[in-house]
Amino acid sequence: MDGVGRYAVTSLCFDTQELLWAGNQGGYVASYGGMNLQKYSAFRSHMTNDIRQILTTEQGVISLNRNSLRCSIRRGLSVFTYTDPQMLDMQCMIRTSPTSLLVGGHQKKAFELDLNKVQLINEFEMNDPGCAILRQNSKYLFAGDTSGKVTLYDVKTMKAEHVLDAHSGTLSDFDVQGNLIITCGFGNRMGAMTADRILMVYDMRVMRAVAPIQIAIDPMFLRFVSAYSNRLAVVSQNGSFQVIETTAMKPPNMMLYQVNSHGAAIMSFDISSSCQSLAFGDSSSYVHLFSTGEHPCFNFNPESTEFTDHVEHIDPIHIMDERTPYSIIPMMYPSNGHLLSDWPHHLTQQVYRKPKPIDLEILRTMKIYHNAGYAPNPGKERRNQVPYKLNKDKKSNNSSVPESPLGRGEDAFVLVPRTYKKLEMKYSKLGLADFDFRHYNKTKFAGLETHIPNAYCNAMLQVCSYQNYTQLFVPNFLLHFYTPIRICGRIFHLCQKEFCLACELGFLFHMLDSQDGQTCQASNFLRAFRTKPELALLGLVLSEADETAGRANLTRLIQSWQRFVHQQIHSDELKEKEKEESDATESNGDEKLVVFKTSIITDLFGTTTTTTLTCRCGVETTRDVDTTLTNLSYPDCNPSVSYTLADVLKYSWMSETMIQAWCNDCNRYQPHVQKKTLKNIPDVIALNCQMENKRDFHFWRTQIKTEFKMVEKEIDGKIFNVTYELPTIRLRPELEQTESVQNPPIERQSFSWIPLGLKITLDDKSNLDIEQISDEETLPKKLADFTKYYELLAIVSHIKDDQTGGNLVSHIKVAEPYHLRKERVPCTQWYHINDFCIEPVERPEVTSMNLDWKIPCILYFIRRNITDYHPCKVVNPISSEVLFNDPGLANAERRKITFTPLQKDQLPKKGDLVGLDAEFISLKEEEAELRSDGTKSTIKPSHMSVARITCIHGQGDLQSEPFIDDYIQNSEQVVDYLTQYSGIKQGDLDPSVSTKHLTTLKATYQKLRYLIDAGVVFIGHGLKKDFRVINLHVPKNQVIDTVQLFHLPRQRMISLKFLASYFLKLNIQSFTHDSVEDARTALRLYLKYQEIAEDSKEKVQATIKEMYEIGRKTQWKIPDIEDDVVGGSLPFL
Repeated sequence: MDGVGRYAVTSLCFDTQELLWAGNQGGYVASYGGMNLQKYSAFRSHMTNDIRQILTTEQGVISLNRNSLRCSIRRGLSVFTYTDPQMLDMQCMIRTSPTSLLVGGHQKKAFELDLNKVQLINEFEMNDPGCAILRQNSKYLFAGDTSGKVTLYDVKTMKAEHVLDAHSGTLSDFDVQGNLIITCGFGNRMGAMTADRILMVYDMRVMRAVAPIQIAIDPMFLRFVSAYSNRLAVVSQNGSFQVIETTAMKPPNMMLYQVNSHGAAIMSFDISSSCQSLAFGDSSSYVHLFSTGEHPCFNFNPESTEFTDHVEHIDPIHIMDERTPYSIIPMMYPSNGHLLSDWPHHLTQQVYRKPKPIDLEILRTMKIYHNAGYAPNPGKERRNQVPYKLNKDKKSNNSSVPESPLGRGEDAFVLVPRTYKKLEMKYSKLGLADFDFRHYNKTKFAGLETHIPNAYCNAMLQVCSYQNYTQLFVPNFLLHFYTPIRICGRIFHLCQKEFCLACELGFLFHMLDSQDGQTCQASNFLRAFRTKPELALLGLVLSEADETAGRANLTRLIQSWQRFVHQQIHSDELKEKEKEESDATESNGDEKLVVFKTSIITDLFGTTTTTTLTCRCGVETTRDVDTTLTNLSYPDCNPSVSYTLADVLKYSWMSETMIQAWCNDCNRYQPHVQKKTLKNIPDVIALNCQMENKRDFHFWRTQIKTEFKMVEKEIDGKIFNVTYELPTIRLRPELEQTESVQNPPIERQSFSWIPLGLKITLDDKSNLDIEQISDEETLPKKLADFTKYYELLAIVSHIKDDQTGGNLVSHIKVAEPYHLRKERVPCTQWYHINDFCIEPVERPEVTSMNLDWKIPCILYFIRRNITDYHPCKVVNPISSEVLFNDPGLANAERRKITFTPLQKDQLPKKGDLVGLDAEFISLKEEEAELRSDGTKSTIKPSHMSVARITCIHGQGDLQSEPFIDDYIQNSEQVVDYLTQYSGIKQGDLDPSVSTKHLTTLKATYQKLRYLIDAGVVFIGHGLKKDFRVINLHVPKNQVIDTVQLFHLPRQRMISLKFLASYFLKLNIQSFTHDSVEDARTALRLYLKYQEIAEDSKEKVQATIKEMYEIGRKTQWKIPDIEDDVVGGSLPFL
């Protein structure tokens, strides 16, 4: 261990990266990479104590010494150091979970630490004299001590279950694998400690010793070779080591290996996880590495190691070059001497700039809170800027708000623009009720929230939603802008399948389309999405830890998501067609069935490619391949050859490669020439960029660099080099101004490698020609039979950001008809969409790709005038039959009907009153933390799911009688049924034992959708939250919320229980909640409000004010009811 002192190497540990960690008696820790043991990092963990054990984690490396524990990143910077007065003589440690660590030593107490919070979790009593070595399996924690014993502790209770008396002296090492425990140590012989040349073997199935293993060396260390179930490496302190078979029926092989330690004692030993390398540390500060071959590895699947940045090479300047400025060469500070600008101290004086006085208006309006002053910005100066010349201050703009709300506090030199970064939703005690989404979205388009698991697909859903032709099949935001797919009839696909992605996408697009700039959540779609069993195999369902830590490969993930959704919707539609045809055949008595092979997916995205394999023997094999996506394949990158995206697309569709394939005539694998021929061109081209390796990145970088061109331009009679660059996103205007002729201007042109339009010709002989054109090019009056014109529709990009883990954004071109309907402006406009952040952008920003942080994932090109080829007809598939055809899931004999089903002549009409209430269960508890001032901060709100929905008649003979009282089946794990607030019990949602009218969320959702489309007016208490969790949009003119009727501005919301007691003299929700009772109470409160309002509006206000006064006096307590909960975690119940 060079550079860290001549100390004995006391600890060795192989990392999950290709690193070997070593610690010594001087408190130093060093790491070495590869077989050459090239030093990677070195630092001092403790100034005096020796390093007793090293462990590696995902975040860094943990080193243990006598009385402290230090965690450092692999480059050496300290993360934390933990000490405790009770840590007197620590010796060993082991990870009991990904976030906890157990530390023990030569003392009776062991400590369990939380690595994330860096705090003590538990203390455990250990048998005397403590522990020196720790091992673990799924059932026991094994602790070896200096008395020669191994104690087995239960991993759950940490109680000693068994004690194995292995050696009469002390224990030097032991290891556990499968059902075997093998120990080595010392025995007392004639008053002296002597190494036992017998390895003790214990079978954990019977908890007793079996036949020991005799060896020829004095064992000091031993490890199981994990790659083999019965091999053991034994090491002596003099450098000899031996690999033996634990199950051999004969004495072990006498073949010994010797570490060339030059007489130094071996002090530490470890085996890599690949079992290809063995590391030894000796007392003279040397580390020895043995391997099984010339090119071994420490891990089979190693994590990548972070190295220092590569120093870029500076191109030389020719001595005759008079035009290249010297400023492109960075100046190095001289090693000796001084710069001309480096004045001596006796000639200089430090003068501090006088701060600008604080504005009097700020001092007047300032409020002091916890020694900090807060005041509104008077708008007299620019934010975060102080002028250098105080006597020549210029007047600032009148407005204190920048043009874009996202520009507040934005640093102009941040690598990733703020509008592209991952958005965080701030929660308060009211959840998201007071979160200002309009701060991020000034348009009429609806955004999607991000707090739901697996919301990474928001970008694709919105692409398909905001284009009238792609709403079912592009990422979150892509799906909403595309009219043809959304309206082509298939978006209104409706079937009886509970978890149908096509149906859920249709519901989601309808909700997004109905919103007027409000934010929605795709909870119902993602709920159906998570139920698909194949998602886990495809890796499309992210764990919360991976999603939070940003460990997902979003580029690959969103492309796989798109492929899966295409296949799933295609399959669902084919099954529905076959079912309809089967039902029609049975009713007609015809036995002939039609086999369907096409769907809306294949009609719009389908491509047929003929692949021909030609063996060198001359045999040809041909097969047709149908696909809905095109994976871009890139040719070999040659800096002297420039490629366009059209060239790459043609290469991907019509490539010719050499592969190995089986030849039936040759009866063996032979080289084949594979040639692809395109049979048809889809009307919507979906391109997966496939940028998953360095070669593809290098290809994109090379092609983008070719867009930089140097030309000469004459300015005032002088010739300058003018650089044409790719457009820079959000350049400040002052940076683009030309100061003088001496500083030649930089002309910024809209160069981009991604074209805005394509012209594709495919004749009947499969000859393909692709040409890049402008999206504004005028179409010929008569189009050729084999030619199609396309325009760029959307781009989904991966934003790489180390601070947030990265996210997906989309740029979408909204067509003129849809833009006119939403924004009332007849134009075509590009929009940048980052979940719930939506803003218009210009075309140069859309196609500009800075591959350092913005990586294109998916490109969409759509045929121009596509509605001429795919006529759209809006059809609402939800009819009144959904109110009558719901048999329920529970057993009919056991089920109790608590409502009166509607008759045909009782259908609600436009303007009819319907009382509604819903009850919910919790699928995930709220995550919160306490601030230093004692206030509560919500990290993530609880994840709620609807469990019961009730609708009652609002007028007529059946007034207050329920006609819908559905209990919703739930297939996900329930954390809390919230029985006190919801009245839902555990068996109510289980079809096998439930006595309720149990149905699916989809069936009840359709009933509510029909009522909304029919124009009924819903009356309830706290309906905004109810509709939000149900994932349903209801127009404001169809909602009457009693929590708003009886509410004064800037005052607290009043619970339904208090309102019923005050106005109706009713005592409700005494023991639990009932949705029928709550719906009836809300309806009666509305009728009471109308009764009061008949006199005058002034009487309404006076009555509400009087109610607030009485509520404050009684502290909102209801008479004769103690400890009543008003508000709480579930408000307005």
